[in-house]
Amino acid sequence: MRNLATIVGLSLLFACSAPDSREKKAVEQESSAPAPAVKPEEITEKTSSKTPDFTNKPAEDPGEDPPLRSTFLVDDLDQFYAQTGVPVQEFLVDLERDTVLTGAAGTRILIKAGIFEGANAAEARILLKECYTYADMLAENLTTLSGNQMLETAGMIHLDATAGGKPLKVKPGAEIAIAFANAQPKDGFELFDGKRLDNGRIDWTHDPLAKEAIPKIVFIRGKYIREASGFFDRHYHLPKQILAGLNKKSWLVHVSFDEAGNIIGSSVPDKGNYTDAQLMACQKFFDIVPELKLEVAAVRKKSWKTDFEFKAMNGQYYADWIAAKAAKEAKEQKRRAINKLLYTNKLGWMNYDKFKKSPLPKRDLVVLVDEGEEVDMKLMVKKYNSVLPGVRTANRVVFSRVPTNLKATLVSIKIEDGQPYVALADAKTNAAIHSGDLRYEAITSPKGLRQQLRKLN
Repeated sequence: MRNLATIVGLSLLFACSAPDSREKKAVEQESSAPAPAVKPEEITEKTSSKTPDFTNKPAEDPGEDPPLRSTFLVDDLDQFYAQTGVPVQEFLVDLERDTVLTGAAGTRILIKAGIFEGANAAEARILLKECYTYADMLAENLTTLSGNQMLETAGMIHLDATAGGKPLKVKPGAEIAIAFANAQPKDGFELFDGKRLDNGRIDWTHDPLAKEAIPKIVFIRGKYIREASGFFDRHYHLPKQILAGLNKKSWLVHVSFDEAGNIIGSSVPDKGNYTDAQLMACQKFFDIVPELKLEVAAVRKKSWKTDFEFKAMNGQYYADWIAAKAAKEAKEQKRRAINKLLYTNKLGWMNYDKFKKSPLPKRDLVVLVDEGEEVDMKLMVKKYNSVLPGVRTANRVVFSRVPTNLKATLVSIKIEDGQPYVALADAKTNAAIHSGDLRYEAITSPKGLRQQLRKLN
């Protein structure tokens, strides 16, 4: 029950608190010069003092480069992008505590105690990148396509976790809660997961289940409920798509045990009236229940038989259920807190986006380039807050099915004799462009690209 109350309390803190002088500062670092992480002293928010308002307002850069010098040389575009990314923010988190992290640009992340599997240490290093400006997105080689569909973005983040030098994964049945920097929910915006393709581009996949926390399986009736609840919390997990079909539904199983705790009989009394999801939940119960005897060995007496009843509860129902039992805070306050969050079981790139359906006619935008020119081009369509990738074919770079008659900015990066260059050009999405018309400037340091792209914001 203490863990149940903790989730609601942290949800309110997570969504409603504002940074002040009492909050801990997050550590921001450049990947080339790691800074020591900060260990939380108590279960509170860890935050940075830098919190810009929204997508096109950049956070302060940690510092300016020295005078420009042509000393930044790379072998190819892959090596270039590997060095130009945004600063990595590092947090040291006690794995036995619930912790709320706040990034420099305002992203808030709830890391619950015991959420990671494979942890071989008491602490985890959480690494965060935030991309809320065009400069940051382009420096990280990010675009806004899901397959061939245009997305409108409200921000992207990358999240990673390690313990003892080894990568961590979120346990089955557990989730990280995220509030992007633009904290108010936006119509049509949802969470997308990013995957790097072999060509270096990123493709975003819609996560339709992210708007709701994974429903929790609650053991509500049965023998040894106090001793067995922890066992079911650890082992009774189902995929989120199945749990979504179980929301607010209950199911009952009957089991008989011998004196050694082995199962000698079992049944599902109301099997004929159960949905497929309920039947799958019953089967999962029978898969794990043989190990229950180890949990109740100290209190078990002779043979026994009992009914086990469970109920799946989503975030809102769960919050209301806790409120009814604990009677601490108003339901509406909890509802506002929970609705601001997105939930995921994955690490890596995440994008707060929506599919952009333009009423304008579409056509391919073509940029003519020299055949031997090593170049990477992206098209920024500010009206839709989108960054589109160009596809190289012989002496052409093609942007497919772009809405016509829109103002856009072409961003071109090329490598000549190891020296990277960038060019920016205003464009209309219904006219061809020739690379010979672009005016390139040398990029003289890893941070130089972001500095030169600030004018885009």
